Amino acid sequence: MLFIAPSILASNFVTLGDQVSAVQAGGADFLHFDVMDGVFVPNISFGFPVLKSLSLHFSMPLDVHLMIQNPDLYIERFAAAGADYITIHIENEGDTVEMLRKIRKCGAHPSVALKPGTPIEEVFPLIDEADMILVMTVEPGFGGQSFMPEMLEKVRRLREETQRRGYDRYKIEVDGGLRIDNIADAYDAGANVIVMGSAVFGSHDIPYAIKCLRAAAKREPIPEPSEPLISEDYTPPTGEDAAEAEQLEIAETTGDAEVSSSDENVSSHDDKCDVTVGDETDTTAE
Repeated sequence: MLFIAPSILASNFVTLGDQVSAVQAGGADFLHFDVMDGVFVPNISFGFPVLKSLSLHFSMPLDVHLMIQNPDLYIERFAAAGADYITIHIENEGDTVEMLRKIRKCGAHPSVALKPGTPIEEVFPLIDEADMILVMTVEPGFGGQSFMPEMLEKVRRLREETQRRGYDRYKIEVDGGLRIDNIADAYDAGANVIVMGSAVFGSHDIPYAIKCLRAAAKREPIPEPSEPLISEDYTPPTGEDAAEAEQLEIAETTGDAEVSSSDENVSSHDDKCDVTVGDETDTTAE
């Protein structure tokens, strides 16, 4: 089964609610959150308020990728804010197994990620502890990077290992540089959870983009749009304007357009970890 997980890192935060509504209407399976602290990776994104707000208004499972130092200090709060999957990095200091168990105790699905430079064999001992493994196909920290096709060999070896253990439907996630022209390669290699940013949020028709990506992953014909992508009264630009329009059309088609930065849902997390989010005082769960 294929799971599409649009990443809000590529969304327009001025219209975030409308865009997430379009993602849900388009049948996306997860909503992906890239949480960065400026320390573990050289970028800063968002945290509890955005996650909590969206969890209250949308029904998609929320897939939270923690690219932060000391994630064990924040697991309870992310679970309480509505995270359904919480991914920590194997490169983090600390006891990875204990952190994965802590995530499960808080009612979320534990997941572990590895950077491109980390050998895939390092996550093999964690397969039984995690519900999903994320293979990064770019260096974590920034959106819009080029896909690293050599990472697909890691995906193949991980899929072989999970199948050897009898996990035929194990979730293997890929994140970074995925778009309509390489999603099939990732799916063929064994990835079944595909994180995509600008390929979804860079489209002016998000539900149609998701439909096209599903078809492309399975090497099926790309469906025709339900409505014309150009209105009947549209007047083509000429001269320099025409050249600009052509570049924009190419960018939108390939997912390069510039933008700003169905598994079961794990329902109530607040009753599993004694923490609160937002401006309230939080008490750390045992």
